[in-house]
Amino acid sequence: MNRKAFGILILAACLFVVLAIVGQNRVGTGPIAGDSAGSRLLPGLADNLNDISQITVTGAGRQQLVGLERVGDQWTVSETGGYAAERAKVNALLIALAEARIVEEKTSSPTLHSRLGVEAIADPDATGTEVSLHVANGDSFSVVLGDTYTSGQVYARLAANDQSVLIDRNPDVARDPSDWVPRDIVNIASERVQRVEITQADGEKLVIRRDDPDTANFSVDEIPAGRELQYAGVANVTANLLQNLRLDDVRPVSDDQAGPVVISEFRMFDGLVVTVTTTGVADEAWLTFDARLDTETAPASADSAEADDINGRVADWEYRIPSYQLSQLTRRIEDLLKPPPSE
Repeated sequence: MNRKAFGILILAACLFVVLAIVGQNRVGTGPIAGDSAGSRLLPGLADNLNDISQITVTGAGRQQLVGLERVGDQWTVSETGGYAAERAKVNALLIALAEARIVEEKTSSPTLHSRLGVEAIADPDATGTEVSLHVANGDSFSVVLGDTYTSGQVYARLAANDQSVLIDRNPDVARDPSDWVPRDIVNIASERVQRVEITQADGEKLVIRRDDPDTANFSVDEIPAGRELQYAGVANVTANLLQNLRLDDVRPVSDDQAGPVVISEFRMFDGLVVTVTTTGVADEAWLTFDARLDTETAPASADSAEADDINGRVADWEYRIPSYQLSQLTRRIEDLLKPPPSE
């Protein structure tokens, strides 16, 4: 072998060594030797899905973020006092974890886990999320989900194993308890609303109304002499509040609320009456709801089924809603009027 050929071989060997070292250091970009590719991330989970009784979502410092518990056929959220969880969201998480397969193995060195977001969740600076699934018979499955690789892939590590992997799923694991509950509180079409009366803590009342469902704008009772509305439909936003009303937070009804109380009564043309009680102000305000059928104004064919359904969902709970909607429930007549004419 001549000197030139020998030099080329030496150069090639050095290049191979360099590439190997770089490949090992670029955690999360290249496979590490292993034969688990294609296998289930959590073998046995699929056979136990119907027996999962509890799900725990844990963050940095081993702080529990969300606790989900199966009560009969319903999932509930511990942090909201047992409010019903969104069944589809829970099912999607369980199915994603049960179907997840390993694309390739990554690092098994704990010192490198943070590069993938799968470091030990006990670390106060951990960026991943640990999901633990508890089976009724006492078994459990725990996995740390780390950084997203693509929209459909995420790094993961079994909590009891140092081997990290890339999986072919990216489960949606919300870290905020309110993201696990159905957002809808009530949904009453705006064309059904006939009258709204808002009574402030000091006794002041605001009444808006219309006599016909086809009337576009609500009128305002007892506008002071010399004053006028900001514009013709200024009261419509308040009247439309119960259409697709969604929560920001929820908790069991409490007896220790403090602050002013505002009562907002919504009357429908078909006899349904929904009363919203607002206690507190601004971001500290909580709302309760009550529905009934006014038999004196309801058509003879009407029944209380809708009111019963609403009460069955909301009677034991109080809610927070976005501030821009809350302001509609506490409006005074002055809020609807143009500034008084200058002297």
